[in-house]
Amino acid sequence: MNSKIRFFFLPLAAFVFIGGCVPAASESNTVPKQVEFVAPARDVAPIEVVLGSDPAIFDFGMISMREGIVDQTYSLKNGSDQPRTLQKIQTSCMCTVAEIAGQSYGMHGSGQAGIVIQPGERADMVIRFDPNAHGPDATGPVTREIYLASDDTAYPQTKIRFKGNVIK
Repeated sequence: MNSKIRFFFLPLAAFVFIGGCVPAASESNTVPKQVEFVAPARDVAPIEVVLGSDPAIFDFGMISMREGIVDQTYSLKNGSDQPRTLQKIQTSCMCTVAEIAGQSYGMHGSGQAGIVIQPGERADMVIRFDPNAHGPDATGPVTREIYLASDDTAYPQTKIRFKGNVIK
């Protein structure tokens, strides 16, 4: 009985062992597939933001560390019948900078702006995100915010958010 079991299981074990090794050996000779990163189109129109409202979150999609800094323009509109002053502009992280009227605003510093937008007018603000700011291993999903404080007593703060997925 013992010899019948050996007679049956030894060839089965050899078949499983060899069958498992052969595909692995042949796979090791193949060239690994290269994943090509396709940068998002940067022809994106400015996103309109009416002061006093929180716009939908903007999605950069895949953000390549190799490609570096990405940006998005926001067109800030004063939808009221009164001039609005952007009193303070700050970002949620040092990897993000907001630029408007020739000035840069980040996470640190006073953020004091004093930018006046007349009724019905717009001011373009460029948001720049540096995917390398946190070092070479900081990959994965990110969400950042830009805070705009204005003199509008009914809606004193506008929050702009964006997200993306940082890859190497």
